[in-house]
Amino acid sequence: MIKEETARAQPATRASTCEWRHQGSEFVYASKGNVPDYVRRGGATYRVLSDQLGSPRYVVNVANAADVPFTASYTSFGQVTGTGLDWMPFGLAGGIYDGDSGLVRFGARDMEPTVGRWVSKDPIRFRGGNNLYVYATNDPMSYVDESGRQVIGNDPCDTCKENFKEQVLECTDACDRDPPGGLPAAASPRRVQCIEDCEDAYEPQLKECLKHCHDGERPCQ
Repeated sequence: MIKEETARAQPATRASTCEWRHQGSEFVYASKGNVPDYVRRGGATYRVLSDQLGSPRYVVNVANAADVPFTASYTSFGQVTGTGLDWMPFGLAGGIYDGDSGLVRFGARDMEPTVGRWVSKDPIRFRGGNNLYVYATNDPMSYVDESGRQVIGNDPCDTCKENFKEQVLECTDACDRDPPGGLPAAASPRRVQCIEDCEDAYEPQLKECLKHCHDGERPCQ
C-alpha cells in the first residue's frame, strides 16, 4: 500500500495558490489542483510540466535548463517509465505514486496501473456505477478520479459539481438512516424536506466554487 509519509500536509493558502511541504520540499499549486506547478528544494526552484490530466512529465530547474531531475512517460492507465521517478511522489493524474508497489493513491483508494483497476471496492458502492473497481469509467485519457470516489472531466469546475453531489448524497443518507418523524423513508414528506434542506445547505459552497472556476482559478482542494 502507499506509504503514509507521502501524505500531503495541510496547505497554507495565499490567494488562489496552495503550498504543501514534504520531506524538505515545498510544492506550490496554482494552475491545477492535483499537481504542483513548482517545487522548491535546496534553495532551487523547479518548474513542473504536466499534461492535461495533471500527470507530471518533466521537472526543470528554472535557473538551469540543463538540470532536469524528473522525466516520465505513462501508459493510458499510468504505468510509468522515466528518470528520477522518486524525486517527487506524484504520478498519473497527480496521484501519489509508490515506487515500491507501483500503486497510485487517489484519496480513498489505490489504483493498480498494470491492470487499470482499483485494488478495493468503490466506497460509495453502486452509486458510482455497476463496476466497483473500474477506474475513470475505463477512459483514463478523458477523466480522472482524484478522490477515489468520483469521476470528473478535465474541466476543473466539474470538481465543484461532483463535490456538491457527494455532499448532498452523504447528507441525504442521514435522512434515510434516521427518517424524520420515524416514518418509512420513502413515505415521509419530512424526508423530502430533509433532502431539500441538504441541497440548500451546500448550494452556497457550490456557487462560490463555481465562481472561482469561472474566474480562471482552481480553489485549493
